[in-house]
Amino acid sequence: MPVEISLSKRMGNSNDEKYIDELGRAFSENEDSRVKGMAAWALGKIGGHRAKSLLGSFLTKEDNTEVRGELEYALEMCGRTPQSTPVIGRRSIPNFSIREAVFQGEEVAPLRYVP
Repeated sequence: MPVEISLSKRMGNSNDEKYIDELGRAFSENEDSRVKGMAAWALGKIGGHRAKSLLGSFLTKEDNTEVRGELEYALEMCGRTPQSTPVIGRRSIPNFSIREAVFQGEEVAPLRYVP
């Protein structure tokens, strides 16, 4: 698994806005759809106006259908609270699966790499 995926996951799970710029760079500087998908997920997980703005700008430029799906999902996450949407569906991109079953406080079900 590329280091960028693991780091993006940790940054997203931190819910710390200090990582928004770094996640934005990870998305824009990588061609790997798995890295882009995880960076988008992390931005959506952190949420807030800055993250939402970045995700929106990436969506207007992204051609990859699956990455666009991750961006759309991340934008949905930005406006969500654990109490308002208890069940989240599943989104996937090639060779990488983001599974989220139920929000539990600040945690979501684990992500896994599909070789």
